[in-house]
Amino acid sequence: MVFLQKALQWLAISTNLFSKAPQASLQATKNKRIAIVGAGGGGLGVLKAIHDLPSEVKTHWIIDVYEQRHDIGGMWYVSCLI
Repeated sequence: MVFLQKALQWLAISTNLFSKAPQASLQATKNKRIAIVGAGGGGLGVLKAIHDLPSEVKTHWIIDVYEQRHDIGGMWYVSCLI
């Protein structure tokens, strides 16, 4: 949970989401490419937090989630043994 909070703080600081910046400076932050490494609890939490941001903030963002397994879930992933 601490990791997720720090990740969200970093995201807010790095994109100046909560500042009253003029439109010209917001233009520079629109084109972003975000990589989330791991689709476990932490990666899915960050993805959900980004998804819940206002649409005008994330208009031109490209978000990639990388997972080494063929399915999401991390430690919660259970493969079918039948």
